[in-house]
Amino acid sequence: MSFADSEVYKLNEIVILLDRFARLVLLAPYKITFNEFLVMMVARERSRPSQTEVVESLDTSKSLVSQRVRSLVGKGLIAQTYDPGSRREVHLDLTARGAKLLDEVYGTLLASADSLFASLGGRRREFGECLSDLLEALRADSALPTREPPEA
Repeated sequence: MSFADSEVYKLNEIVILLDRFARLVLLAPYKITFNEFLVMMVARERSRPSQTEVVESLDTSKSLVSQRVRSLVGKGLIAQTYDPGSRREVHLDLTARGAKLLDEVYGTLLASADSLFASLGGRRREFGECLSDLLEALRADSALPTREPPEA
């Protein structure tokens, strides 16, 4: 089997295409980037997460999250509150405008997913279950590294 025929290659290609699709769907009508959308989703799902929690949830850099948060604050979609016990700890809250926008974006993505996955027909549910099983196995696999190795 060639690498291009492997599950790993196909999954990577699917992720790239879905990321591109999400960027196009989000950028045009909603004027937010996919990374900003992800920060907003974490803010909703985690309920007042710190920026450090967002970094960990998205497995990305502090500087990237800081840039996205500044942009979202500037757009009035996220509010920052400082923890009274620790002046360095910043928590994120969706503003009412941010929550409304997130609902609209999420609805658009769900509707778009229906058309994207229509080709699966009756196998869509089974596909979703397989993805859930794979995700659970990957999360539970202690052999997977949890952090990037330090650069030499």
